[in-house]
Amino acid sequence: MTISVKANQICFLTAAIMLLIGAGPARAAWVKSEYTSGGQPVEVYACAPNSKQPGPAVILIHGAEVHGAGYHDMEQVCGDLAEQGYYAEMIEYYAPGEEVVPGEQQKIRQSFVGWVKKLHDGLDAIGHNPAVDPKRVGVMGYSLGAMLALSLGARFSDQVAAIVDYYGQVPPSVKENAASMPPTLIIHGGKDRLVVAGQAQDLDQILTAAGRPHQLKLYPEAEHAFNFEDSGSYSSTDAQDAWTVTLDFLAQYLKGSSPPSH
Repeated sequence: MTISVKANQICFLTAAIMLLIGAGPARAAWVKSEYTSGGQPVEVYACAPNSKQPGPAVILIHGAEVHGAGYHDMEQVCGDLAEQGYYAEMIEYYAPGEEVVPGEQQKIRQSFVGWVKKLHDGLDAIGHNPAVDPKRVGVMGYSLGAMLALSLGARFSDQVAAIVDYYGQVPPSVKENAASMPPTLIIHGGKDRLVVAGQAQDLDQILTAAGRPHQLKLYPEAEHAFNFEDSGSYSSTDAQDAWTVTLDFLAQYLKGSSPPSH
């Protein structure tokens, strides 16, 4: 009996040790906070890396969708970035009554300037975060969020070190401020019917003419939102490649890593 009990204890301890070894570091939590813009609260959901020093940061901007519909995807991206050493946060730029879905162009035009103002206040706020190096802040947007990210970079290039544009339209402010645009990664699907690939090619031409650092990655068979599993147009091969390209780009411009040789 004593031998059996000791054997069971040894087995339990061995199993516990193996679990601890295989568990690896805990995934960064998705933590809600807020800042104030125009006297109104703006929600922020952040994932912090396991670091005690100020480091690079990425602001995530969701696209046109029902309020909260894409939070699962944004939480996944946020956690993935934190695992790579970035302080990441998604800013909920919608105020009550401001949510839009694709196609509501008039409502988007009416709200766009106010959204940019709220996001810029978020840039100011993250610049005062002790976990963040304010000289190494990037913005990454999806669809409408990419259009907002491009507008932020065009208007406030002194605060934005890099832009990642996932299938967004080109706002007028980009052409107006092309000469000072931050380094930009343009990712788009060739079969995108919501935001046609010509938008990506136009942006490529504008930045090329201005001599600004940028990269265009066009996936010929991909549709809109091809990188999100629940989108209905998910392409695992293209999504994985786009994520690798994204991480390489962010590492180059926010961490000072050498660009990959392809």
